[in-house]
Amino acid sequence: MESPRRELISWVAAVALTVGGIVTLLAAMKQQTRFGWFAYAPLSDSTYAPDPSTAFATLDVLGIVLLGLGLLTVGFLSGMRFAERRGATG
Repeated sequence: MESPRRELISWVAAVALTVGGIVTLLAAMKQQTRFGWFAYAPLSDSTYAPDPSTAFATLDVLGIVLLGLGLLTVGFLSGMRFAERRGATG
């Protein structure tokens, strides 16, 4: 059984990760992304597709990772607490 202090620190860290991910994603949404397009395309048989690495900015990825880690940690801690309450049956 974990000490109450260690459990509290775990919950605070999980909530901080989740809130940090949300704040980072909101900050990334406020930043304007500049995207240029040139209308003329020379005649060719190939189709242009933009580079997929430009789909997400670094701040977007960081926010997604923080949010994911926070939610996973909250889910893990909730599961541990639920399993602890049920106790061993049998």
